[in-house]
Amino acid sequence: MLPIVASLLSNGLSLLGNAVLAKGKDWVEAKTGVDLTRESLSQEDLTKLRIAEMEHEEELLRIKQNDDRISLEFERMKLDNVKDARSMQVTALSQNDWLAKNFVYLFIAIWSVAAMVFIGAITFGDVPENNQRFADTILGFVLATVLGGIFQYLLGTTPQSKAKDSTIQNLAEKAL
Repeated sequence: MLPIVASLLSNGLSLLGNAVLAKGKDWVEAKTGVDLTRESLSQEDLTKLRIAEMEHEEELLRIKQNDDRISLEFERMKLDNVKDARSMQVTALSQNDWLAKNFVYLFIAIWSVAAMVFIGAITFGDVPENNQRFADTILGFVLATVLGGIFQYLLGTTPQSKAKDSTIQNLAEKAL
């Protein structure tokens, strides 16, 4: 399905590409009368698709808007989850108990040390050939998930992610 979407996008048919993702190839083929599984689309096919996109633009825009609304709701849920974790940390920092104040930082320190030990062990030590795949999988998990999550928690997100969050917030306000 991705080659079909890529072909539509490269020919300036983004609404139809989105419809293929949201509704499926068969739905778009029924609306347009064009077989999308061909290796390359002829000029006649592209003309039919452009005409169909213009004729069904309102419906295609509704599909895109609904798809965007679902994506927005998913992003809102992810942001709410992070917000809850951050507010929990604010509450923990206001307590007098040393362990409650420092638990997150101890947790991060332990995982960081464990990650460094593991990375050092598989980099400079001998990994049995039967365990190579396990070591690679665990290394990928440690680097991407554990360390990535720690840095994101401590340092926040990238400027691109902040811009995305701002865009999502603006879209949410418009949708409501």
